[in-house]
Amino acid sequence: MDFLPFLLADRDFYRPIDEITDIGVEHAVDALPQDGSQVASGVWTVCVPAEGFGAASGWKVHVSAALDRAQQVLDTTSAICVEQGVPFKYLSNSVFYTWQHHKQGSRAQSGKFIAAYPADVEAARRLMEVLASALEGERGPHILGDRRYREGSVVAYRYGAFAEIPRLRPDGTTELLVPDREGRLVKDERGIVFTLPEGIEDPFAIVEAPPAATAGRTPSETSGKESAGTGRSDLGA
Repeated sequence: MDFLPFLLADRDFYRPIDEITDIGVEHAVDALPQDGSQVASGVWTVCVPAEGFGAASGWKVHVSAALDRAQQVLDTTSAICVEQGVPFKYLSNSVFYTWQHHKQGSRAQSGKFIAAYPADVEAARRLMEVLASALEGERGPHILGDRRYREGSVVAYRYGAFAEIPRLRPDGTTELLVPDREGRLVKDERGIVFTLPEGIEDPFAIVEAPPAATAGRTPSETSGKESAGTGRSDLGA
């Protein structure tokens, strides 16, 4: 589907996407990084603080939005990113949004409206926590290759390269690479399921450990001892 971007600028001929004139509703941000830059890059507008990207790869934070709420979500998200000094990009207008979410578009890219690039795990956690609270109640499509930060939230994340690292394959096509835990370059999987390079673990996943008090006990033993003297179970207290 690599030819699809060339269909946006002209109805009759293939034209570069940067020649498009009918952009629909333009998306814009009021909050910009001080002394930073804002540049167009394909369908995206990229906003980078003066200090640039803090890392070459890491945990990308994505925000989805309904088209009729796109500008409001962008206003909230951009202000938080600027406050925390996090580079980010967003779909520049409603035409690019519609193309990105088209049924013939890339499933790996579908759903993404804003992408942010925090410098490390703690910066990513801090950003997602604030965004998830600020955008609570917003709706948006699920990003297939990501994991939601909270159930039902429009905030999601995945591990990947912040700058494209291409590798030429024998058939003449390219694939994107990302460092694994040992720094070796491996394929940057951008599919429809959440995947991680070897050795990389999800630091944001919630793992529920079995209750220590009932480990190794039979259901009858557990039931009897929990109810004795209290009339209720203490599990989950």
